[in-house]
Amino acid sequence: MQADAAVLNHISWCAAVCGTHGIAQISNGDISGFIANLGAGVIGISNVFTAEGTLGEMWSDIAAIVSSEFPGLTLVGYESGHNLKSALLRGWESIGPLRVWIRSDQSS
Repeated sequence: MQADAAVLNHISWCAAVCGTHGIAQISNGDISGFIANLGAGVIGISNVFTAEGTLGEMWSDIAAIVSSEFPGLTLVGYESGHNLKSALLRGWESIGPLRVWIRSDQSS
């Protein structure tokens, strides 16, 4: 039970310090969760994890959990590999590859 309390305390700290919502599910001793971050009118989903390898089940639960907290907002993420495959198998949709743009400072 101490591990469960430590996880919940860390998630509460992250919400206060990072401005994100950490959501954990603790069921029969299995810990799983994700981070939901509100920004630009969407909810960013990241850091999806499970302790027992039930990643697909976690992706099935995310939309319902987040929609109850942030109704009507679009959910987005940037998954790859096993996480992307699990999300796609649970009804999430890929809209294309992630592109990261940077601007170099040319003023110097």
